[in-house]
Amino acid sequence: PGQLGPNPIRFNSQNNPFDTDSTFHLIDSTGRTTFKAKSIMEPILYYSTKEYRNQKFVSETYNFSQFTIRPDGRLPSYMRIDTASMQGVLQFNNQGTMMACAGYPISFDAYVKLPAVTSGNLIVRTTADTTLHGNGQCTTTGLNTDSVHLKFSWTPPAGSRGLYNVFVSAKDSNCIPPYNHYLQVYTWSFHIDSCLSPAGISDVEKGDNITLYPNPANDKLTITSTENFSDVKIFNLLSQLMYEKKMKGTKRFEMSTAELPAGMYLVNIDEKYMRKLVVER
Repeated sequence: PGQLGPNPIRFNSQNNPFDTDSTFHLIDSTGRTTFKAKSIMEPILYYSTKEYRNQKFVSETYNFSQFTIRPDGRLPSYMRIDTASMQGVLQFNNQGTMMACAGYPISFDAYVKLPAVTSGNLIVRTTADTTLHGNGQCTTTGLNTDSVHLKFSWTPPAGSRGLYNVFVSAKDSNCIPPYNHYLQVYTWSFHIDSCLSPAGISDVEKGDNITLYPNPANDKLTITSTENFSDVKIFNLLSQLMYEKKMKGTKRFEMSTAELPAGMYLVNIDEKYMRKLVVER
């Protein structure tokens, strides 16, 4: 509070009494901010956003968020992604970012809910149609209740690379004097890569003529097909080639996965088909 410009003074007890101790945390790749307030206050957070293109600095913008901390025991809303409905997401990394491939559809269902509330008034909005390139969209049902359903879909354009974010805001009113509003902001982060999928490769999930088993694999993997194939490549999610085997045309191939670290992989067969493979230990 009281500090302006690109480098406002950080917490101290005299002129910036933002008493969060060591709980304040900012993920600079997404802007997600979390902290635990230690007292009633009206803090202002100043953010600086720098944009780089091709590793060159382009611009810098500043913005701020002001909000009020009140002594209220009302529990905030929470969000849950239905992973069983998820399509096109290869995995979550250790920061919760969803890893996916350019040109392949992504979709999932999510829910924003109020705990321990018999009647709620949630108003949920997303930036799916403004912060994503292409056809990103998210429909919501159940607004102005205690449980809102979100249905997300997006096909990253073929040239997409890097990190993309969708911000989900959930505003709740306690509906009783003094009619306080509670705002939660959630972030869906997507890291999009080419996944080495040239034109002509079938969808990761489509095609009945190729079978991988067991999947997840432990020590061995078997690939079968109704047609002959002669080239098998396995890539990790950083598009690094981890395994390659060329052979005479065959409809069945067995290999050891003992040298592959546990994780998610993409199996490229004859530059025509691609399958997800999970290796477990």
